Amino acid sequence: RVVVAAPPTWPRTRFLARLARRIGRASPGAKRLLCLLDQRPEDVAAARAALADDDADVVATLFAAPPERQVAAARLVLAAARREVEAERDVVLLVESLTALVRAAARAGAPSGAWAHPGLDVQALFLAQELLASARQHAEGGSLTVVGTSCEEPGSQWDAVVGRELMRAANCVVAVDPAGAAAGHPAPFDA
Repeated sequence: RVVVAAPPTWPRTRFLARLARRIGRASPGAKRLLCLLDQRPEDVAAARAALADDDADVVATLFAAPPERQVAAARLVLAAARREVEAERDVVLLVESLTALVRAAARAGAPSGAWAHPGLDVQALFLAQELLASARQHAEGGSLTVVGTSCEEPGSQWDAVVGRELMRAANCVVAVDPAGAAAGHPAPFDA
């Protein structure tokens, strides 16, 4: 369970696509699933092109997609990952972004009346937390590793609350230096 906390300008989609390629080289038997939520069409096309020669699946929703479709895509990918693990296969699920998933769940779901922050119903956090909590080594042989990004707009208390909640569910948090991102340093793993 890894959460990559990155500023909005950092190339998170490119980073995850490159990470998926590197994982494929290091562990050729691992199934890689890349779930891109609320993305620009050119970012989705670039990720698919980067992984075209790999045995990695890309499931994506565009920024114009209704929030229900984004939530459904995340549930579909999680269910597919679980099926692969049940078949005793190691799976790496890469999600861009957990913050977008929480936003979509907040817009798609009916309010429960319990608020983590004004405008953020606690139920909107459940799917992202479930996704992170699904990561584990199974006794039957398969494992599920989840790497998800979290994007925090500067000054957004809503994003800060979402980030804190996601980090509580993670085993590891990788924080991208905003100064390095602003200076235009590329994402690591140039392939």
